[in-house]
Amino acid sequence: MRVRRLSLRTEQSYLYYIHRFIRFHRRRPETMGSAEVEAYLTHLVLHENVAPATQNVAFNALLSLYRNILEVDLGGIAAVRAHPARRVPQVLARRGDALAGARRGAARPAAGSPLWRRVARQRRLTFACQRCG
Repeated sequence: MRVRRLSLRTEQSYLYYIHRFIRFHRRRPETMGSAEVEAYLTHLVLHENVAPATQNVAFNALLSLYRNILEVDLGGIAAVRAHPARRVPQVLARRGDALAGARRGAARPAAGSPLWRRVARQRRLTFACQRCG
């Protein structure tokens, strides 16, 4: 791996996942093939709930092991792939996000900007409604 000029952190990560792969199957890598690689990558997703980037690091580590060190072609690997977590959009209240952000200590909008005018108008309306009862 040093010959390929990988960064030290990449080398450490690759060695970590290669070591885990060997311990997962309890066999030497020379005796295993693409079926074992698929089983390990699927295990990472289904049982260890890893992120897609983590699964990609493990996949690239094993690919590097088999291609560059053992010089074995794995062929196609059809492991279960990790999916990124879906981000749920925040629904803003009718009063607007500017007022809520101002109360939480967020940065204030620039004076004279459309957002500043909207906040000022909302505050005037809120104050007028409180005076009316």
